[in-house]
Amino acid sequence: MSSDRKISFSIKRPDLIYDFASSLDDIFRFRHDDGEPFSAETSVRLQEAFGFDFKGETNPIVQIAPPAQVLETLPDLIGKDFSVFISIEDTALGMREVVYQKQVAHILELETVRINLSDFKHMGFVRGYVVRCFMTRTASDDPHSSLAWSKSNIICLSEFICKASVEDALFEIAWTTFNDPDMRKNVLIYVDWKSNDVSYSPHSECFQVKANNDLKPQFKRLENNSHFGELSIRLIADRIIAELGEAALRCADLEGSASEGSLHEKIEILFEAVGLEFSSLAQRYQSGDTMDQLSILSEVNRSIQRSHKIAATLSGIKFGGYRLK
Repeated sequence: MSSDRKISFSIKRPDLIYDFASSLDDIFRFRHDDGEPFSAETSVRLQEAFGFDFKGETNPIVQIAPPAQVLETLPDLIGKDFSVFISIEDTALGMREVVYQKQVAHILELETVRINLSDFKHMGFVRGYVVRCFMTRTASDDPHSSLAWSKSNIICLSEFICKASVEDALFEIAWTTFNDPDMRKNVLIYVDWKSNDVSYSPHSECFQVKANNDLKPQFKRLENNSHFGELSIRLIADRIIAELGEAALRCADLEGSASEGSLHEKIEILFEAVGLEFSSLAQRYQSGDTMDQLSILSEVNRSIQRSHKIAATLSGIKFGGYRLK
């Protein structure tokens, strides 16, 4: 009995040893997730709304093509005198660490460098990150040579950027020196309301989040604290977002369409992201009694905490002398 069904199998292995870079621009290729192809395209490779979990949702990987042959085509450059470096920078904190370093002469095959963001406990990557790949000289010239060279100079650089869109940010912090001595001593951050027009005026004209400029260094140290910093910052942000959400529910004009860039529009987008329907909640809030409003606020607060993973952040903290895992 014959069958028309035919199944074919094929197996192949890439000859990585021959996958050399054809130019300096081809040495580094990048992808931010396993689902996208590698590309040598630099600059912004991923842009998401403020609040996107870069640390948990991206897996940056760099491929390095053997660059020795490229260097051989350039006059006065010897491959063994150079090294390849890869660094990652937290955009918000301005902190940078080198994650890879290797001499060019030792890169004989296509190399893959995976950057595990969860390894950087002191970085949150709240606004994204920059992966910098570069090549620089690691050996000094002959002291009798007339060639002047600084080891800080590089001959090739590729920057791959994954960032949060500032335009989509729910709020920006305005660091302010408070005039009241008691406020300067005891107040960290609060929402300064300028208007109740949440539906039609730009959100920047509706409110401003002010923070104590005297405590800015302490705030930055808190951000960098690998034990309690992330939890503390999430709790502060959660409280502010909950206040903005309540104001939007109470003051939103449900008869018209919210203007682009208004607090109404931004909260509506945020609620949709956490599984809430803004229009129905606002209608219930504005037409309900005090108990209805309290119930809605409780639901909103739970949803925001869930999206910020407040409990999961606390459960990951090791107490009792900061025991290591």
